[in-house]
Amino acid sequence: MKNLKQNIIVKDDLVKVNRNYLNSYVQDIDKVWNNISIKEIKIGDKIEGFKVLEVNQNSVFEKLGLKANDVIKSINNNSLNSYADAFNVYNNIGDTKYLNIEILRNNEVMELNYEID
Repeated sequence: MKNLKQNIIVKDDLVKVNRNYLNSYVQDIDKVWNNISIKEIKIGDKIEGFKVLEVNQNSVFEKLGLKANDVIKSINNNSLNSYADAFNVYNNIGDTKYLNIEILRNNEVMELNYEID
């Protein structure tokens, strides 16, 4: 079992995220943008996801396994086809018990799964 200061606990295939730790990001949007840089991926006029340009070391995003060049396609089965979709997920994260992030990494679809405790 790997324990990252009780904020993120990794045991076998289960990753638990401390809700207070996650909320510290939810309650401070500047903390989010200081730790991750993203831009929309468009095909024509349609957004197909958000590409991670940079992830700061030791941020919640790095600890959750996001890496530069990942493309975030959906969160909790909600496709990210607009900034409104992304902000809807962000605004409702406080009520979420499980977090499933579907990403495209090196042309391969992957899922990152977390339990929020």
